[in-house]
Amino acid sequence: VDVLCGVLTGANYGKNVKHTTEKASANVGHFMIAIDIDKITPINTFLDRIEEYKSYVKNLTRISENTEVWVPGEKAWLTMETRKRRGIPIHKNILMEIQEEGEKVGVKFSVKIVRETV
Repeated sequence: VDVLCGVLTGANYGKNVKHTTEKASANVGHFMIAIDIDKITPINTFLDRIEEYKSYVKNLTRISENTEVWVPGEKAWLTMETRKRRGIPIHKNILMEIQEEGEKVGVKFSVKIVRETV
């Protein structure tokens, strides 16, 4: 990934990529690729192997018993499912600001704060 996104694109790579809190430009490169899986292996075979791989990764030795092993996209998927059921958390100040801005242009709506979080 570092070679494709950094070396190939002319962007920074390795330790030269700046942290987002630094004032200097991060100079991060991007690389996209599309793969037609059916040209390599049947899609169902691939999906079965992905499930095997996920099981392998999830069963790796953990740093501690309290540490979860995540596969790419798993946290985002779980968050999406939770937010479908419970809604998307938005700080009450942001909700009030949206309401105020809407009212300035004639859009009226009621903001219902379900619960406050810290």
